[in-house]
Amino acid sequence: HPPEANPRSDVWALGVVLHELVTGANPFRIGDGSIIGALERIREHRPALAARASSAAGRAVGGIVDKALAPEAA
Repeated sequence: HPPEANPRSDVWALGVVLHELVTGANPFRIGDGSIIGALERIREHRPALAARASSAAGRAVGGIVDKALAPEAA
């Protein structure tokens, strides 16, 4: 196992899946299909699902997803 793979990477992957379940779309909208492009988009883009939610429940779920997708490990 690579040293970077740990429970935090599992939480991040769960955030991606939850985002797709809630919105029906990938949180990073990777368009060109290249691996380099995908990595750049993931590194640069910060989806803000909670900010787009119209209800309190949506903001709560969005906050969980946003936290799971946060690039910072904390």
